[in-house]
Amino acid sequence: MRVPGRIHSAPRTGRCRLPDSIREAVVLYPDKRDTAIPASREVFGDELHLGGMFQDNHVIPYEGVCAANFPPCSRDLLCRLAGTFLEHLPPGPDHARLNDIRAHLDETWWCWIGGSGPDSPFYFRIQSPGVLIEYEPHAGIMLTNEHPAKFHTHTITRTPNGNDYGVALVAQENGKQLTLTDGA
Repeated sequence: MRVPGRIHSAPRTGRCRLPDSIREAVVLYPDKRDTAIPASREVFGDELHLGGMFQDNHVIPYEGVCAANFPPCSRDLLCRLAGTFLEHLPPGPDHARLNDIRAHLDETWWCWIGGSGPDSPFYFRIQSPGVLIEYEPHAGIMLTNEHPAKFHTHTITRTPNGNDYGVALVAQENGKQLTLTDGA
């Protein structure tokens, strides 16, 4: 799938438009390959993504800065950035997800790992009770790039904290919590 250029530029542009104090506070580590990043923070094949493969129903702790601390213009910026990653959805689901993000804005967190230069690789995550969005250029496993590169980018957009595959909806309907091994 070809990813629109704004997917690569919107996060960096958004971070640059934050007030200085917030712009710096969202940064967990200044380099995507920072040696201070704990080994437990990296996932084989998914690098810094916490909501990727084999992480179904994983509860991910919030990191970075909560949007409740953002001025109104930065809150709007965060909503527009999240919307960039929902544009692939049909209009109804797109609007529903954006409304959910707005409804939980005071519980939405933004974190960043990496640089802010035009060619600096970075990871970022927007996370709330209603959405988890992760973006990260990866190094190659099967490709030849040893370092993270824009041409090999992974994005994740999912419902966080335990409703993968609609298990919470099924439990609500039939009163029984399912596991991924049910029906196997």
